[in-house]
Amino acid sequence: MDKYELALEALHSLKPGEKRNVALIARTYGVDPSNLRKRFRKVTGPKEAQYNNQRLLNEGQSQALIRWINHLTEKGLPPTNSMLANFARDICGRKPGKNWASRWLKSHSDQVISHYSTGLDMDRKNADKAWKYALYFELLGRKIKQYNLAPEQIYNMDEKGFMLGIMTKEKRIFSRRKYEKGGHKHDIPRLSRYNARLLNTFTRGEISQNPIQPLQNPQSRSRYIQTWQRLIYYWSRVMDDQLLPNPLFLPTEDQKSTWDDQEMDKQTLAFCLEIIQQSVSLRAFNSILVSFAALLFWIPDKKQWMTVSNYTSFLSQLIYNCQIWILALSILEQQHYPTQDLGDIIVRHRDRWLLNDTKGPVAELLENRLYAFQIAMSEVPPAQVRWDREGQVITFQDVSLSLLELSQLIREGISTAQTIFEQELCLSSPSWPATEIPQFNLNNLMDNWDATQAGASFLTDSRNHAYVVPYQDWLFRRVSQDTVLFSTFWELGADQTWRISQKMVEQYEATVQRFLEALLVPFFIGSGQQARRTEFLGIRWRNTLLHTRDLFLHDGQMLFILDYHKSRHRSNASRWPARFLLPEVGQLVTQFLILIMPFRQWLQHKVQTAHSRTSTPLCDYLWASTTKPWSEDHLTQTVIRTGEQILGKKIHIRAWRQITIGIAIKKFGTLASQFIEDSLDNEDDLTEDHSGSMAAVFHYQAAHTPHTGNQVYGGTVNFRAGLTDAGLQEFRQASETWHRLIKQPSQYSTPSSLKRQWPTLFTPQSSQPANVNTEWEWDESPSKRARSQATESTLVQQFHRCHEPRQGHRRWTMEQAQTILKRMYGPEAQYRTSNQQQALQYIIQGSSQVVAVLRTNEGKSLLYLLPCQLPGARTTVVVLPLLVLKQDMLLRCQNAGIEVTIWNQQDESRHLGSSPLILVSVEQAVHINFRTLLLRLQLANQLDRVVFDECHLTLTASSYRKRMALLPTLRDIQCQMVFLTGTLPPIMMAEFERTMLLSRARLIRSLTTRRDLSYRVISCPMNQDFFQFAIPWIQKERTQLDSKERAILYCQTQAITEEVATILECPFYHADSGTREEKAQTLETWRNGNPNWIVATSAFEMGIDHPRVRLVIHLGAPSSLIDFTQEAGRLGRDQQGGRSIILLPPSWSVSKSSRPGHAISSDVQAMHAVLDQPDCRVAAMSSFLDGVAVACSAPDPLCDRCHFHQENPESLSTDSTTTSSSDLEENVDLDLTIGSQMRIQQVQQESRQLQQYEDFLQALRGTCVICRILPSSSADTKKHSFINCWNPYRQDFLEAKKRAQQEGKQFQGWMQRYAGCFRCYNPQAVCSQQGQGTCLYPDLVMQACWAIYQIKAWTEGLLPGLGGEHVQSNEAAYMLWLGQKRTTFGVEGSNAAWVAYHVFQQLLEPAKGSV
Repeated sequence: MDKYELALEALHSLKPGEKRNVALIARTYGVDPSNLRKRFRKVTGPKEAQYNNQRLLNEGQSQALIRWINHLTEKGLPPTNSMLANFARDICGRKPGKNWASRWLKSHSDQVISHYSTGLDMDRKNADKAWKYALYFELLGRKIKQYNLAPEQIYNMDEKGFMLGIMTKEKRIFSRRKYEKGGHKHDIPRLSRYNARLLNTFTRGEISQNPIQPLQNPQSRSRYIQTWQRLIYYWSRVMDDQLLPNPLFLPTEDQKSTWDDQEMDKQTLAFCLEIIQQSVSLRAFNSILVSFAALLFWIPDKKQWMTVSNYTSFLSQLIYNCQIWILALSILEQQHYPTQDLGDIIVRHRDRWLLNDTKGPVAELLENRLYAFQIAMSEVPPAQVRWDREGQVITFQDVSLSLLELSQLIREGISTAQTIFEQELCLSSPSWPATEIPQFNLNNLMDNWDATQAGASFLTDSRNHAYVVPYQDWLFRRVSQDTVLFSTFWELGADQTWRISQKMVEQYEATVQRFLEALLVPFFIGSGQQARRTEFLGIRWRNTLLHTRDLFLHDGQMLFILDYHKSRHRSNASRWPARFLLPEVGQLVTQFLILIMPFRQWLQHKVQTAHSRTSTPLCDYLWASTTKPWSEDHLTQTVIRTGEQILGKKIHIRAWRQITIGIAIKKFGTLASQFIEDSLDNEDDLTEDHSGSMAAVFHYQAAHTPHTGNQVYGGTVNFRAGLTDAGLQEFRQASETWHRLIKQPSQYSTPSSLKRQWPTLFTPQSSQPANVNTEWEWDESPSKRARSQATESTLVQQFHRCHEPRQGHRRWTMEQAQTILKRMYGPEAQYRTSNQQQALQYIIQGSSQVVAVLRTNEGKSLLYLLPCQLPGARTTVVVLPLLVLKQDMLLRCQNAGIEVTIWNQQDESRHLGSSPLILVSVEQAVHINFRTLLLRLQLANQLDRVVFDECHLTLTASSYRKRMALLPTLRDIQCQMVFLTGTLPPIMMAEFERTMLLSRARLIRSLTTRRDLSYRVISCPMNQDFFQFAIPWIQKERTQLDSKERAILYCQTQAITEEVATILECPFYHADSGTREEKAQTLETWRNGNPNWIVATSAFEMGIDHPRVRLVIHLGAPSSLIDFTQEAGRLGRDQQGGRSIILLPPSWSVSKSSRPGHAISSDVQAMHAVLDQPDCRVAAMSSFLDGVAVACSAPDPLCDRCHFHQENPESLSTDSTTTSSSDLEENVDLDLTIGSQMRIQQVQQESRQLQQYEDFLQALRGTCVICRILPSSSADTKKHSFINCWNPYRQDFLEAKKRAQQEGKQFQGWMQRYAGCFRCYNPQAVCSQQGQGTCLYPDLVMQACWAIYQIKAWTEGLLPGLGGEHVQSNEAAYMLWLGQKRTTFGVEGSNAAWVAYHVFQQLLEPAKGSV
C-alpha cells in the first residue's frame, strides 16, 4: 500500500462519533491534507483508478480483443488498425478516437505487435528461374556431399510456389508470441502454381498454362487498385447523386443493400462480389462493371475515344481485379471449411463467374478484350517521330535532336568521364601525370562466361592474373608514396594513431558517383538502342550467390547482356540481348574495375571497421552506391541533366527510347539483318527466335535446318541456354553499326547510302573490332586537324545545314500589306500611327524578333491579323493571356472574314497547316502537346510566327500564374517571334529581354501614357470612416452617367468587391465570381447597360473593350502603375476620353516594403510616386512608362495637380518615339535560330550551375562554414562540423536565425512555400526531404549566408549584384530576404540558395574571387 491508502484506511477505521483529524493523520503518514480530504470524499482517486474510468475498454474487454487477434493470426488474417477500432466499437458501444488503435497497441505491446505485411513475395518471383534452380541444387549437392548428410536428415521446409496477396503493403496486427516465432510469415495464404493456373483459366474444360502472376512493381499494383477505386466512385456518383435522368446501369437489390450497409469493413468484399456476380443476360450495360469499362474508353479532356491498344490495358486491370476478388472469396470460404480443397473452391466460383461462356460481366469484358486485341494488331498508331528532309534531325514531341548532337553528347560524355577518372579518381598531379595511369589491352584479357561461383568476373579469371593482380593495389601504393595524398586520406587522431579520414572517403565516394553519372549516357546510349531502366540498372559486374553477372569480355570488346524482357518475364524465358560498348567506354570501365574498385573497397572497409568489427562488400551492381543500386529516378535525372549540360536540351528517358529506336529504323532499316528488333514488345515475340544465325543456305547445305544448326553445331557461346555464338555475332554487328553512326554521323545523311549488306567496316573475319580506330568526326587530334580543307568545309556545311531554319524566309512588300489593309477596312484605310506601320514593316520583312510597345488604340492586333492574310502566308500563332481576349479576338476575326481556330487538343490533326491563325492561352501554349504541334508545323514548313500579346505579363504576373514563367520554352521554336504590349517601361526592358531570351531585337516604342484622360486622387479625411466617405461619393458620381456610358469600380480584394456591389446593387466580377459561363453573362449584362456599373478586381482589366467607358474609380491604392495603366486604359476606347479617380483611405502612406526584407518592385514604387506627386501626375506616369517626363497640357485634360497649381508645364515631347535599330546586321536580324541558341545556353548554364552547387555542398559537407568565413582563435580548425563548433559566432547565428523565424511567422513563415527545405534550406531539386527526414547537406546554406553578411566589403560590393541592395544595411531584413522564393538554377529555390552558391564558389574556387 502507498501512503494515501494507509491514511485512508486509518480514517475509515475511526469509530462512529470519533473526531476525524485529517490534518493530524496526514502529518502522521506524510501526505498532503488537501488531497487526502478529496480522496476520502471520493472527489479524486489514484491515477490508476482515473485511468480505468477513462479507458475505452476495461482490462477484461482488452483481453478478449487480444484473444480475437490471436485467433485471426492463427487463421492467417491479421487485422488492420481500422478493423481493430471497429471491433472495439462493437465491444463497448462507443466510437474510438482517431489515434486510439495506436495507443492501445502501445499499451499492450507485450502481447501484440504491429508490422507491415505484403501479400506479394517478390523475392520468390524474382528467383523463379530455371538456371537459378540449377545453381541452387548444385550448391545443395556440394553441401550434402561435404557434410555427408543421410537422406533421413534432409527435410523439405517449404512448398515451391509464390505468394499472392489480396492487398498491397499494409500495416497489420499480429500476436507477438506468434510473430516472434516467425509464424507471421505463413499468415498470408499462398496459392500453388496449379491453383493459380485454375484461377487464370477463362475457357471451360481447359486449364491455362499461364498462372495468374503477381504484378511486377508497386506502380502497377497502385494503378490496378486505382482503377477499381474509380469503379466505386462511379457507383457513388451515379447512385448517390441521382443527377442523370436515365440510368447508366441497372443495379441489383443485393448491390444496393451491401452498399447501404454501414459496416464497410465487413461488406466491402460482399459489395465487390455482387458487382462481379450480376447476371447480364438481357443487356450487358445493365452491369456497372461493363458500363464503367465503356466509360473508361472515353477521354474527357480530348473529347475523343481512346485508341484500342491503350484501352485493352484497362480491361485487363478490371479482369485481374475480378480474379483477385474471387480468390479472396475462395480463401475466406476455405478458412471456414478447412476440409475443402482450395482448388475445388476456386473452380466452383470461377466456373460460375469468370469463364467466357457465363452470363456475368466478366465474360463481356473477356470478349471485348479479345476483340480489342485483334483490332490492335491491325491498328496503325500515330507517328511518334519525324525526320527533317535531309535525314539528319529527328523530332519526338517537343524534342529535336540531330545526329551530330547525338555524337557530341556521347563524345563529351566520354571526355567528362575521362577527366574525372584521371584527375579525381586516379589523383593525377604534376608529379603523377595521367600518362602513368595503366592502360589495358582488352585483347589480352580472357573471360570465362561459364564461371558461376559468387564473386566471379573477368577480374578473377586465373588467365588474367598477370595483367590484373599487379594493378589492384596501384592506387593504394600511389596514395601511400605521395606525401600530399597521404595527408589527405589519413589524419592523426587524438590517440596519436593514423586513421583514415572519413570526410575524404565520403568525398572520394561522391567523386565515384560523379564518374558513373558522367559515364552513364555513353554506356546507356552509346552502346545501341536505349534499354529499359529496369534492365539497365540490373547490370552486375560480378556473380552473386543467386545471380550471374551481366558484364563480359569477348574478343577484345566489352559487352553487357540484359536478362529481362517485357513480354517473356512470365514464362521465365528471358531473351538475352547483348550490347557491345564503345572501345573508349570499355577501356574506362575496365580501368575503373581494376584500379578504382579495390581502392574503393579498401576505403569502405577502413571506415566501417573503425566503428564496428565487420564490414560489408561493395554492391555487385555497376550503377550503385556502396550499398544499394541506383533508383530509376536517379538514372532518369542523370540522363536528363547530362542532356541539359552538353546539349542544352531536356530529353527524358521516354524521348530517348523513341529517338534511338527511330534512328535505328531510319538508318539501319535497309541492312540485311534479321535482328534489329530488340525493342518490339508484341506478343509475337513469344514464338520468334532471334538468337541469330548465319545465312540459311549454309545450314541447308549441311543437311539441317537453321534452327538445328544454330543450337547444335559449331557454337562457341551458350549463354544461359538463350544466346548462341551466331546470335552474339549479330548483336556485335548491330552495336558496331551504332558505334559507326555515333562516331561518323555525316555518313548516315540519307538511308539510301546504305546498301542491303553489312558495311565492309565490320567484316566477320577481322580479328580486331573495326571501329576501334575509327576517328570521331569532331576529334581535335593532330590527325584530325590535318584533314583537307574540302572535307572540313563539307562537315561544317552539313552541321550548319541541319541547324538552319526548316522554312525559307518569306518576305512581303508594304504595297502588298496596303492591299490587305484596304480589303480589311475599306479603300480609305490608313495606318493609325507611323509606329504601327514601322512594326508591321519589320514583321513582313522577316525580322526574327520584334518588340512593339504601342499605346491603347494604336492597333496592336493589326500586326498579326494582317500578315496572316498575305499571299502565301502560313500559320500565325497568337498566345493570349486571358479567355476574354480569345473571345474578343474570335469576334474580330469573324467580322474581318479571317479563318481562325481556338486551340483544342482534339483538333490537333486539323491544325497542321490548315488554319492561318491559331489562338491559344498561355497555359495551353506551354503544354507539351501544343509545343509538339508548333514543332511539327515548323518541320512541315507551315509556321510563320508566334505572337505574344500583352507580353509584359511575363514579368508582372509570373508570381501568381506559374505558366507565365514557362513562356521562354517556346523560344526553342525557330520562327519569327513578335511581342506586343501597351505597358513595358524602359526600366523593365532589360529584364524582359533576359526573361524572353532576346538579343538585339527590333524595338518600336510609343509614348503609352494616355493624355485624353483626366486623373484625380482624392484622400479620405483622417477623422472619417473610409466606406462612409467613399460610398456616398460613388453614388453621386453614378447619377452623372447617361444610359449609354459605362463605369467600373475597382476594389483590392474579392470580399470588398462583393460587399460594395451589394451596397450599390450592381454586379461584381472577380476570379472566383462564378463559372466561365456565369462570368460571360455578367460581362454581357454590363455591356448591355443593365446596369451600367460593375464592381470588379484586377481580373477585369485586359480584354475588356467597351467604347464608352467614361469613369473608372479605384477604391484604394492600385497595386502597381502597370496594373493602374491597364485598368484606366478601359476608358475612352472611342477616342472621347474619360475620368480616372483614385479614392485613398486615411491610413495610406508611401511604404518602402510590404514586408521586411521584401524588395518593392519598380512599378509599385512608380505608383506610389504618382499618388504622392506634388506636381503633375501625368509627368510622373510618363517618366516611368515611357522614360520621358511629359506633363499634361491643353487642349488635353489636366490632372488634379495641374488644376490645383493653375499652370501648364512645358512638355518635353509630344511625338511618338521609335528606337533606332537600323544598325542591326541583316543576317543577325533574320536569324531565326537566335532564340533556340539562347535557350540552349540558358539550359546549359542552369544545369551546370546546379551540378556545381551540389558539388560544392558535397565538398563542404560535415564542415563548419562559419569558421571558414569567420575564423576564431577558439575554433582553430575547419574540419569540425557546425554542431561541434566553439566559435562565438555560432551563437550569434543561432540568435539571428531564431529572430528571423519569429518575425517570419507574421508572414506565413520565414521560408516561403516551395522555396526550399525547411531544415537545410536547399531547393527541392537538391534536397528531396523538404523538412520531413534527414537532410544530406545540413548546416551549410544559411550559415554561409549569415557569415558572409558579417564581412562589410562583401555586403557593399557583391550583395547588390545578387538582388539584395535594399537589405545590405539591415541584418534582420537580410535574413527575411534570404527566405523568399527565387528561381535558381532553373528550379524553384530561395535567395539563400543563390547567395550560398556564390559564397561556396568563392570558398572553393579562389580564382573566381575571394571572400
